[in-house]
Amino acid sequence: MGVFRLLLALFVLLGHLPGLADWTNPLFGRMNAGIAVQAFFILSGFYMAMILAGKYSLGSPKSFYYSRLLKIFPIYYAVLLSGVIICLLIATVGLDIYEYGNNPPSGYDYPSVISNVFFKSFGLLDPLSIVLLLLSHIFLIGQDFVYGLVTTPTGITTVGEFRMTEVFRLFAVDAGGGEVRWQPRSNVPYMTLEKYLFVPQAWSLGLELMFYAIAPFLLRIKSAGLIGLTVLFLALRLFMLELTDLGLNGFFQYKFFPFELGFFLIGILSFKCYQFLEDSDFDLTSRHRYGAALLLCVVALCYDLLPDPKNWIFFSAVAILLPISFKFDSSIASMPKSVTWDRIDRFLGDLSYPLYISHLLVVAAAYGLFQNQMRFLGRSIGQTIVILVSIALAAVLLRFVQGPIDRYRWRYAQVATETRAERRRKGRNKGR
Repeated sequence: MGVFRLLLALFVLLGHLPGLADWTNPLFGRMNAGIAVQAFFILSGFYMAMILAGKYSLGSPKSFYYSRLLKIFPIYYAVLLSGVIICLLIATVGLDIYEYGNNPPSGYDYPSVISNVFFKSFGLLDPLSIVLLLLSHIFLIGQDFVYGLVTTPTGITTVGEFRMTEVFRLFAVDAGGGEVRWQPRSNVPYMTLEKYLFVPQAWSLGLELMFYAIAPFLLRIKSAGLIGLTVLFLALRLFMLELTDLGLNGFFQYKFFPFELGFFLIGILSFKCYQFLEDSDFDLTSRHRYGAALLLCVVALCYDLLPDPKNWIFFSAVAILLPISFKFDSSIASMPKSVTWDRIDRFLGDLSYPLYISHLLVVAAAYGLFQNQMRFLGRSIGQTIVILVSIALAAVLLRFVQGPIDRYRWRYAQVATETRAERRRKGRNKGR
């Protein structure tokens, strides 16, 4: 499943490029980055249920939490520090986003996610905004709420309330497709707090951490109870987004944890199906596994060809095919070709997280510091270079940052799988 995870990370990367990647249309250019992130949530629910039922089944939740923190924060902090440096360089010697306003140079779409407003407009922030940004950058929890807030001369307000003001209507920009987007101004004391994020896509990590906190307890619930919870949270999401004004706010569409919890629960239920296959007499071999994984990738690549509702057909395909993709015949697993492919697949899966969390760093450097060179190369060539450099940077982070951490994390996980009785027995043996 590593290939599918990497594919989803590429969807998110392409969604953050200036315009859509020309050479990948029509296949890659259609899936919204938010849909790819929600598919990641399903994968996360599946994988967390798998490891909790496996190597952490005999240990305490503390071991699981510790392992997850070591998986997320080292690379995140490395990218955060690099993001501060890149944004400082952009603000000092790079592109001034306020220079172009609503009229960027022809053929060049400025990606707002790499804007240098932090250094240009920091004085506009009120104390509460500063505290919220500082804490959310350090701990990640709450970073999703930043997307729903606006700083004003009288304090923080919500995006929904801000949209009703004269200030918003004065500086709003028609983004096409009926969407209206707020355009930042360096001399206007109104700014959406998301413009001050150094790693804008890290909001999803905050949701992941909240899910990790409750995952060990969700696994103790019987399947019938999990089905009920899944239906409840999905129905809540559908009702609130379709029948209220919340659906007009991107924060509630993709970033509000109660509305996203249903996707994690879908992943847990998918793992329950995997357990059923493991305990059953179904004869699923490597052909089924690779075939299901290939079909998952095809469905993702051909997302735009799916009938409506595309999103839920895609999510259903992910939930149904995941158990089959992970099912494997142990007698075939020892074959050299299979072992080689599994190692490659695992590497690609491990590459997906550093690619996801670091790609905007490359986008920022490319289009904020080398905008003239990128325009000279042309959009297709420039985008291809950004994609390749992003993958290379992800590999470097995986090798030199996460690699040493993982070796320690795996040793810690092995200790955590020992039963308390085994640890006590070892302690007595040492004392003899």
